[in-house]
Amino acid sequence: MTERIERIAEENRKGSRTARILISCVLSFVSVATFHMRMDILAVRDSFVPAEPVGTLGFAVLAMLGCLALARTDRRLSVHAGVFSCIFGLWEALGYTFETYQGIYGIVATTDQMAKTGLKFMGAAWTAFVIFVLLVRAAEYFTAKSSGAEKYDEPGRSEKFFSGKGIFVLWAVIFACWLPYFIHWYPGIFFSDSYIIMRQVITEEYTRFSPILHLLFVKACMTAGGMTADITAGAGIYVLIQTIAMSGFFAAALRKMIRWRVHGAAVIGTFVCLAFVPVFPIFAITMSKDTIFGGFFLMFVCCLIDYVGTRGNSIRSISGMFIFIGSAVGMMGFRANGLPIFLAAVVLVLFLYPYARKHFAFAGAASWIVFLVITNTAATAIDAYDNDNDGFISSVTVPVQQIARVVSLHGEELSDGNQEFVENVFTDRQGEGAYAPGMVAEAYNPILIDPLYRWLNEDWIAGNKTLFLKGWLSLTKDYPQDAITATLVNGYGYWWPEIRDLGDNFTAGKLETIDTFGLSATGYNAESMQQRSADMNTLIAFFSASPFGIFFRVSLPAIAGLFLVVLTTYRKRKRELALLVPLIVLWTTCLAGPLNAEYRYFFGAFCILPVLAGFFFFKRRETERPISPKRNRMINRTEDI
Repeated sequence: MTERIERIAEENRKGSRTARILISCVLSFVSVATFHMRMDILAVRDSFVPAEPVGTLGFAVLAMLGCLALARTDRRLSVHAGVFSCIFGLWEALGYTFETYQGIYGIVATTDQMAKTGLKFMGAAWTAFVIFVLLVRAAEYFTAKSSGAEKYDEPGRSEKFFSGKGIFVLWAVIFACWLPYFIHWYPGIFFSDSYIIMRQVITEEYTRFSPILHLLFVKACMTAGGMTADITAGAGIYVLIQTIAMSGFFAAALRKMIRWRVHGAAVIGTFVCLAFVPVFPIFAITMSKDTIFGGFFLMFVCCLIDYVGTRGNSIRSISGMFIFIGSAVGMMGFRANGLPIFLAAVVLVLFLYPYARKHFAFAGAASWIVFLVITNTAATAIDAYDNDNDGFISSVTVPVQQIARVVSLHGEELSDGNQEFVENVFTDRQGEGAYAPGMVAEAYNPILIDPLYRWLNEDWIAGNKTLFLKGWLSLTKDYPQDAITATLVNGYGYWWPEIRDLGDNFTAGKLETIDTFGLSATGYNAESMQQRSADMNTLIAFFSASPFGIFFRVSLPAIAGLFLVVLTTYRKRKRELALLVPLIVLWTTCLAGPLNAEYRYFFGAFCILPVLAGFFFFKRRETERPISPKRNRMINRTEDI
């Protein structure tokens, strides 16, 4: 009887495995057909035009690997892989629709569009499923191979080396790899915000809307460079100090990964990416608050992981306390969204982890107090004025986009109450005419709010916050579909896998616009700047075509974060989700930003990706750690009793 039951069970297992293989083969074929054939679905017939043979063959190999992986997949892993793949497939399908139609209505516009959207979802979902299973299996293999009690008895040679002076060697190597970028594009690379900050420093008209710590840093560098008639030296000093600091931040992060006993291959891979992928050195030589924020953001996340990994011991030491406070103050002081990141992370970690709560609470409170004291004292010292309009207007980007979309589509059919509200929100600030729905429709850009700033009545919005919120809620209640569409289109670039945003927004060595302030920059003419910009675009195009091109996709941190959330849930380590809160909060604040895909806004997320991947994905097992002598004595006493 027992043998019969075992035989039936074995047959069922074989049948289940065969079914999974057959299903995986069918879905793999759909995946290949979706991603490597251009589908021209016509009203009468379907016509498929084959894409490049190499790409098709490569994806077919991936599909076959997926078949083998699926055959060895348990039910629990399949469920979690299915959740990840469905969300990823939805992002791919919706993002394509938003990019094509700037709205959600394109999904159901025609039958052929519905078919294309469905096939894109199926192909992306199955690809994500295969990749999720393969990555989890690979992580389990490396974890099992590198685990063992002997690994934790004594620190390894690399850990001993980098715990001492070796950290400076790593720092110097990263800086040396970045130095050619600084030399070639001296004095650096600049965004439009760079000129705004320099203008405030030059004219000494400071506003609290700009991060005070960044203003002080720029002012110190410009003063050290001799801010008289030439600002090239000051900008170069700023970029050089920032490059040294960022290479130090990344060296410290690599040291943390080594001390966490992350697999050696992951540490080496992280070093190669940081040192040689141009994303990081390009931002290191860019005059932008987002770069320095990324460095402090990285150290703040490392402090949180240290706190959890050492069960609170890291925060008990004086050095650990100072590092946490310094990273938190820097993160909050260089970007406005550093504050919600800090508050959310500290509250959740305090709630979920009972280790050294008094020390951690003291560190959090001290960080908050130091941040307030430094920013308020500095703002008073430089006589920075407080512009409430700028702060509130920047916080209601999504509501303004929602209102503008409703006006552009339904401006002639609004109710009297909504019409009065819209007339208060929009006005011609340059006095060229009265409000009309057509002018808002012409200025409305679904992925960028900047064209609407001319028509916003900022004084009324900032002075009547309650009325603005009530009118906005009434308008979104009457037109919910347009409000939802405006919200999704405003930020789809931060989760759609196809968005790339690097290169076009850079201005290499462009300082001549400062001439309007009576100053100049030496050594830069139009021909020189065109050549520098061409060099930058060539470099980015070269790396974009390589496997490192994944770092040029703005949505990479969001996709990786989704993967880590599902992976952590699969491994039954749900409390560790608190360590992903900084990434999640940064992502949500970017979704509510003024542009649907801005790489520099999300640069901090790229900085912490290697650390999160190392801790969640490649960290060796902790169950093999030796028991402390004190704990061992307690166990022996219990056994004796």
